[in-house]
Amino acid sequence: MRKVCSIAIIATLFLVSAAPLLSKPRKEEPKQVGVIHILIGFKKTVSGKVLDRTKKQAQDLAYEILDRAEAGEEFDTLLVEYSDDYKAQRGIVLLKMNNFGEPITTGVFGRSTMAASFAEVSFQLEVGEIGFTRYHPGNSPFGYHIIKRIE
Repeated sequence: MRKVCSIAIIATLFLVSAAPLLSKPRKEEPKQVGVIHILIGFKKTVSGKVLDRTKKQAQDLAYEILDRAEAGEEFDTLLVEYSDDYKAQRGIVLLKMNNFGEPITTGVFGRSTMAASFAEVSFQLEVGEIGFTRYHPGNSPFGYHIIKRIE
């Protein structure tokens, strides 16, 4: 019995010490990312906006927009039509004009300047990819975000 336990302990120690060698190497994270996003807020989540939708309505709308964006619908169009934070982002950089001749706003941000879950998704995306954050009062307090990394 002691021999079996000793072998199990040795095997466990080996696997734990070898795990970093066996795991996939992480790519180096950029210092900043450029993203555009569609914010879907609800009552009392977006400063300066009076929103009547409930949290459940916001969640349903956010998932509907995510599905449409992932199906290939023009992200810029969805952003103009739905975002509760289209022109109100802090630190925005105007990069280009959308199909309607309006400026597309993007933030070029470092991780520490973003809400936690927004940063987590933004930094995992490849350029051109779309991601999603759920509402969380501590990690994503403004609502639901559909995020597209553009640089």
